[in-house]
Amino acid sequence: MNKLLPILSAAIVAASCGGSGAESTWFDESNGYCPLEQNRRLSYLNLSNGKEVDTELSERELVCTAADIFRDGLAAVSVRNARGNRGVVYLDKNGKIAIGSDLRYAVGTFFSNGLAWVCENPAEAPLKAIDTQGDVAFELPDARTVHPFSERVAVFENAERNTGVVDTKGRVVIEPGKFSIAAPCAIGGLLPVIDARNATYGLIDLEGNIVVECIYRDILWPKQDPFLPQLFPTQIEMAEGIRNGRIIVQGQDGSYGIIDGKGNTVIEPQYVLIQHDGDNYKILKRMDDEWKCGWCDKDGKIIIEPQYASTGSFHDSGFAPVCDQRGGKWYYIDTKGQKAFEGEYFSADDFVNSVAVAEAQDKYSSLNEYSLIDSKGNILTGEKTYSSMQPFTDSKAVLAYSGGYYGLLDGSGKPMTEFCYTVAGESLLSPYPPAGKSFSKIATGYRH
Repeated sequence: MNKLLPILSAAIVAASCGGSGAESTWFDESNGYCPLEQNRRLSYLNLSNGKEVDTELSERELVCTAADIFRDGLAAVSVRNARGNRGVVYLDKNGKIAIGSDLRYAVGTFFSNGLAWVCENPAEAPLKAIDTQGDVAFELPDARTVHPFSERVAVFENAERNTGVVDTKGRVVIEPGKFSIAAPCAIGGLLPVIDARNATYGLIDLEGNIVVECIYRDILWPKQDPFLPQLFPTQIEMAEGIRNGRIIVQGQDGSYGIIDGKGNTVIEPQYVLIQHDGDNYKILKRMDDEWKCGWCDKDGKIIIEPQYASTGSFHDSGFAPVCDQRGGKWYYIDTKGQKAFEGEYFSADDFVNSVAVAEAQDKYSSLNEYSLIDSKGNILTGEKTYSSMQPFTDSKAVLAYSGGYYGLLDGSGKPMTEFCYTVAGESLLSPYPPAGKSFSKIATGYRH
């Protein structure tokens, strides 16, 4: 499957959470904007109308080293001034600096649940929670690192590296050291914890009550990235599944199954892998010394027999890419397992907003040549191919890369912008360290 080229990945000391509502999680944000950079000039493209929003960084002689999407109406941007000083500022949707124009904050997360974490001097100053007006809500002096808020709570780590939980009022609701919290993001009122003595996982609620004892080899939680949730529907579906009491666990024998939010078994651990796919699950099962992919419903009833060497996902689109054998051609099936339309591809991605990315070349080439197709297999981009393409989940836009530059297409495959941007989308966002006082947790402006 194609992936966006990692042209630049500069740290902003932020996490991949967001959401405008007080109960939101890291994967709820409907953003509608894509960060772009051309000749060190940062702008944002409004995906709903195709208009580019310039920022005032250049006129203030600030260079962007990493830029986040808008969350709670503000975008966190890591910058460097002409003297080499670095800091984090927060832009509004007009491209103006709303918070931090004096570079007072050396590090900071983006906003979530109405708050962001900032620190003026990571070596000495305490971590502070600020609101969207820039006012300090409270300090967390004992925290060494802290993650952005999700469902009104944030996971932090103290100097002894013990994890605890603080709420949006600044109250420590789970004291450090009571549990070893295994994920930085609360979802569905739950957090996974690990018993380090035997490396087993369980679940607690947001008041520190044990919901599921530590009996599992693993409990799957959305990754600490993606940096841009709108490009990764699988992670969004996992978060939604957890919120709805559909939690993937790994039994002690290594097989995967499903429990609900109270720990009741819904699907006995029996699969090599299991993954949320809309209201159903994609499964991987060992059959005759081979691994085969198929689908079951939310109760575990098989709806498409495991028979494929590899598959993508439906994502409620009605179509999924499948491959019968390793190295074979890809094609699309419907929810009954029937071939959806004619057309075979060297590689094929999932449908998102009625379009999919596919590669139709006849033989392997080191050059990626991707096209955009519709749900009937029609090629929307004509003879033009791209080195990388990725649809957004919350708009009809498609981020594409060609000839060394990024640009955006609309849902019909027509260009929304010129292909003139050196960095765009996920490549502008940071790797995932949380805000912290330890310099080992801070990585501003590096490249790889």
